[in-house]
Amino acid sequence: WSGMDSIRKFIDWAGPAVYVVMFAMAVWLIWKAGWQNIDLNLSGVQYDGFAVVPVMIGAIALVVSYFSGPMLNFGDFSRYGKSFNAIKMGNFLGLPINFLGFSLLTVVCIAATLPVYGKLITDPVEMVGKLDNTFVVILGSLTLMIATIGINIVANFVSPAFDFSNVSPSKISWRMGGMIAAVGSIFITPWNLFNNPQVIH
Repeated sequence: WSGMDSIRKFIDWAGPAVYVVMFAMAVWLIWKAGWQNIDLNLSGVQYDGFAVVPVMIGAIALVVSYFSGPMLNFGDFSRYGKSFNAIKMGNFLGLPINFLGFSLLTVVCIAATLPVYGKLITDPVEMVGKLDNTFVVILGSLTLMIATIGINIVANFVSPAFDFSNVSPSKISWRMGGMIAAVGSIFITPWNLFNNPQVIH
């Protein structure tokens, strides 16, 4: 509500909070499973030779599509950078380093669910729900909610807020543009999209 500075402050503590919970979950799952019982090869299919190529192309396409949204509204955030070097450092820490680190945490957590629960669990909500401590479940659920809010603000709120504001800057402020985007998103009925995987894909 107070502008980009409040969003920055929210993301500054929401991001690390998610990391803390994910790291704690990884440590707990490794402790329960035993590192020697964790197999990081999550696929039962082995690819050799040129059979690897289409799989790699699919993986690359998935990463590109994942980052296509943030790439489109990158300017909405980079305009607030203190310097070009600061933006480059932020990109380096936030993209390859952060992406690799969080991916490793995710793979370890998923792989550890097999020896702990007897099946692979890829849904973080289900993973948190299986913990046998009410306080930890509540804390994990709140963190997942914070993460969801944070990523939606970054990916789905800031850019349309600027877009609507740019239509008529003298009449539509950034705040008003954000309200238009927020209210308009209700009419898309996202809950129907969520309940229909065929529409999503």
